[in-house]
Amino acid sequence: MAIVNSEEIYRQVQRQHHIEDAERHVAKYLKNRNIDIDSNMFLFDMDALAETFEINHDCSIADNDQWASIVSEYVRANNLRFSN
Repeated sequence: MAIVNSEEIYRQVQRQHHIEDAERHVAKYLKNRNIDIDSNMFLFDMDALAETFEINHDCSIADNDQWASIVSEYVRANNLRFSN
């Protein structure tokens, strides 16, 4: 039986919250561009977006601005093409 400390539990819960944030910000990105959300969400790796947010988080910049930048960069870097 693996022993999990409180810090690890905190990181796991935090990651889940960041994945949920990623999902919301991707949906917002798509909606703002009139792109069908249901048909295109699968193109995004929410765990990778959450990890990027965690690694690059800057407390002097609004989280929403950071997410917008992360999602836009992910689209550009992965050369995503959307269907409507």
